[in-house]
Amino acid sequence: MDTAYLKNNLGSCLTQCLAEISEKRPRDPIEFMAQWLYKYKENVLYISKKEEEKSQLEREKEEFEKEQEMLEKRKEEADQIKKEDDEKRKAEEERAAKESSSPTKLPPVMEAQEPPEEEGKKAATEAPAEGKPAEEEEKPAESSEEKKEEDSKEESSDPAPTEEET
Repeated sequence: MDTAYLKNNLGSCLTQCLAEISEKRPRDPIEFMAQWLYKYKENVLYISKKEEEKSQLEREKEEFEKEQEMLEKRKEEADQIKKEDDEKRKAEEERAAKESSSPTKLPPVMEAQEPPEEEGKKAATEAPAEGKPAEEEEKPAESSEEKKEEDSKEESSDPAPTEEET
């Protein structure tokens, strides 16, 4: 169990340190080993920090590229909207120019506003029929005496005797 811990945590570090001690043969190998281990720890932290910075830089590059794509899309959309607005403005100016050039100063009638010929004929035949009820409405209201006379005529034409008659 202890050997597994030393192998996992100190294995590569100690083997490198001992290999360097045996190669250089310092006067105080224990002091050399201590200094070497401190330096090794700093190097490991430095390498991990550099890797983290590298991955952060890659993420930022990806985000920057996405932002550039979004900016390009927004610019294209803005250009498209501007183009559509320009077309609408030009069409409005042309329509205004046509209106101002007409001698009657009335707006021109668009073909889409005109009814088809069949509907125009139907409307013409329906117009007189609609006029008749208007004439009936214009008749003065009958007096109450005239209404009573009409009611009595209707009652006299009724073949069944009423209670008053019997």
